[in-house]
Amino acid sequence: MLNFKIIQKMETMTKQPLEALVEKLEKRNTMKRDFIVPSSKMQWANGDLCINTTETDAMIFKPTELFETQIADKLGIPNPYFRKMKSLHPDLLQQNVNGWLAKNPRKNYMVRTYENETENTGRAFLSNSYNIIDDYEVLFAALEAIKQTGVKVKINTADVTENRLYLSVTCPEIEVQAEEFLKGYLKENEAAGNGIISGFIITNSEVGKGAFEIRPRAVICKCNNGLIVKDERFRRVHLGSKLDAGEIVWSDRTRAKNRDLIVSQVSDAVKTYLSADYLGVMIEKIAQLKEIELKYPIDAVQNVCKTLGVGEEDKSEILKYFLEDGDHRASGILNAVTRQTQKMDLDLAFEIEGNVVDLMFKHKSYDKPFSKN
Repeated sequence: MLNFKIIQKMETMTKQPLEALVEKLEKRNTMKRDFIVPSSKMQWANGDLCINTTETDAMIFKPTELFETQIADKLGIPNPYFRKMKSLHPDLLQQNVNGWLAKNPRKNYMVRTYENETENTGRAFLSNSYNIIDDYEVLFAALEAIKQTGVKVKINTADVTENRLYLSVTCPEIEVQAEEFLKGYLKENEAAGNGIISGFIITNSEVGKGAFEIRPRAVICKCNNGLIVKDERFRRVHLGSKLDAGEIVWSDRTRAKNRDLIVSQVSDAVKTYLSADYLGVMIEKIAQLKEIELKYPIDAVQNVCKTLGVGEEDKSEILKYFLEDGDHRASGILNAVTRQTQKMDLDLAFEIEGNVVDLMFKHKSYDKPFSKN
C-alpha cells in the first residue's frame, strides 16, 4: 500500500495526480499474473492464447495489439503478414503461430497477463530473461529517493498508459535566467526576465516498450516546453537471468533489493540533474542550435516530422508554429516541435521530446529538399 506521507511532502497541486496514479497501479497489481511458459504448453485458438495448465485445463488470454506484435516478432512472423492473416484468414494465422510454437517446444517465454472476472488479457509476450521492473516499485522508490534528498520539487506529470509509466519532476527553486537563449525561442517582449527550470523525467515499461530511464529535462517557464538531452540519460534495460517454467512470484526480499537499487539510482539523478551548474551546461549545449542556419527551412520541418513519426495533423501545427515564430534555424524547429508535444498523447510526446534535440544537431540529415518516399 502507498505510504501517503511521501505524497504529502509534495505540493498540494501535485497530490491528486499522484493519488490517481497510485489507485490505478494498485488496481493493476491485483490483476497481474506472470508466467514462464514453454512453447509446448501454448496454443493459438480463435485469436486467443491458451496456456495449458494441466492435460485437461487451460487458461485463455485475449491478446492486446502489443502482445500480438511481440509474439509475431518472437516467432519470426512479419507483423504486416500477421495483421493480414488476422483480418483475412484467421485459420491460417492459427496454423502459423501453432506451427512455429511447435518448432521449438522446449523454448520458454515470459507471458505477462491481467486476470479478472470478465476477461483475461495477454499484455506482453517476452523473453524468459526479461527482468521485471514494475511501475509500482519504480514510483515509490522514486518518491522515496526525492524525499531523502530534501529537494523541493513539483510533480508535473504522474500517469501510466498501457505501455509506460511517466513521472515528470521539476524544481522551481533551480532556475537559470537565459534571456539570450530565449530570444527567438519566445517573443522578444516575453524573453526578458524569463527563465528555465531544472527537472527530470522517469519512465518505465512493464511490457517491453522501453527501459527504466531517468532523463534530465529543462522546462521553459513561460511556455512549459520541455527540452531533453538524450545522451545524458540514465538507462537500465530489462535484462536478467533466464527463469524456469512456472508462475513468477517475487519474494519480499527480492522486491526490497530492487527497490533499494532504484532509490539509489534516482537519488544520484536528483543530485546530478537538479543543480544550476548542470542546467547551465545543458542550456549551453542546446543554445548551439541557434547557430545552425537552414537552407531549406520548410522542407527541413517536414523531414524532421517524418523522421520523428509525426502525424499529418501534428505536422501542420508544427509548421504553423515554425512560420509564426519566425526563427528559421534549427532552434526554431525545436521550439515548434516541443510546443506541439504538449498536445500529444504521453507515449508519442515522450518519444518525440526525447529524440528531437539530438536530431536537431544532425542538420545534414534533414536540411534538404523533402521527399515523401
